[in-house]
Amino acid sequence: AIPFEIEADTPFRLDDIFVDWNLLRTEKSHAVVSATLAKRSQVAETLTRFQDAGCDPHVIEAEGLVLANLAGVFRLEGVHLLVDIGHEKTPSCAIADARPLIAHSIPVAGRAMTEAIAAETGLSLEDAEQRKLEGGALGRGGSPGSPGVLAIVDRIAREAMRTLEAAETGQGAGPV
Repeated sequence: AIPFEIEADTPFRLDDIFVDWNLLRTEKSHAVVSATLAKRSQVAETLTRFQDAGCDPHVIEAEGLVLANLAGVFRLEGVHLLVDIGHEKTPSCAIADARPLIAHSIPVAGRAMTEAIAAETGLSLEDAEQRKLEGGALGRGGSPGSPGVLAIVDRIAREAMRTLEAAETGQGAGPV
C-alpha cells in the first residue's frame, strides 16, 4: 500500500522507481513511514558497475540511510544526526530510536576542503591534503584555520540543521 500512497506525491511513475520504507510508528488507523525512492535506471547502472568490477552485491543501501545502521552498533537511543564527511559529498541521516527519519546529501566534503587549502596557500593538492590530514585545516593551538575550510564546515553545519528541521516538521515525524 505504501507505493500507492506516495504515488500522488512523487513526479515519477511507480514502474520507474523502487520504493522502500521504514515504519516509524503506527496509530489507530494509519502508520507513519519514512519512504525512500530510487530510480530503477540508476539502480541498474549501479549494478552494471558492480558486475563490471567483478562484484556481486547482495544489498544496495541508500546513501545517507545507510548511516542509520550505526544506531545498533553504537547503541544510539533517542534522537541523533549522523554525518559522514566523505571525499566528494557529505551524507547525513536523522534517526530517532534507531530508525531513520530523513536522509540528505550535500555535494561538498573533504576534496573541497583540500582545494580550499591549496587555493589559499599555493600548496599542491597533495601537500594541501597532507596539511588537512595533520589537523591544521580548522586551526589548532590558537592559530586560525583555513577560511575556506571553515566556510565548508559552516555549510555542512547549516545543511545538518536543515535536515533536522525537515525531520522535525516532516509529516507526523514529531519533534526532533
